[in-house]
Amino acid sequence: MKEAKFRTIRTMSYDFDSGKTLTALSSVDGVFCGYGGNDTTRPKIGNYPQTHTMYNGKPIFINYSYSDIGDVTKYNGETPAFFSIACVYTNPADVIKTIRSLSPDWIVVSPAEMVDIYKEYNGTINQ
Repeated sequence: MKEAKFRTIRTMSYDFDSGKTLTALSSVDGVFCGYGGNDTTRPKIGNYPQTHTMYNGKPIFINYSYSDIGDVTKYNGETPAFFSIACVYTNPADVIKTIRSLSPDWIVVSPAEMVDIYKEYNGTINQ
C-alpha cells in the first residue's frame, strides 16, 4: 500500500476513523467511507455536519446509497453541501433520470472533483 497511487480511496466502514489512516498516503487526496449500503449507523442526511470532515488536510466523506437520493434532494440545510452517493447496482438509466431531475443548484461531480471542490471551499487546496 505504501506505493499506492490513488487520488481517492474508499473504506468498507461508515466511520471517519476507518479513513483517517488512509490520509497518510501522499497520493490520496480524499477518502470515502462505506459502500453506500443502508447501514443504520451512518449519520442521517439531516445531520449534515456529521457527513464529512477534514483530517490531515484531506476530506473524508460518508458514502450514501442511491436509495437515499430522495432524502438528499430534500435536504434544505447549510449550503454548499457535499454528499457522496454511491450508485452501486443501480440502473444507469435511473441515475441519468435522477441527475436530469435535479434543480439547477445541484452539481453532480466525480469523487475526485468533489474532493477538489470541498478542499477549495475549505481553503486547503494549496496546503
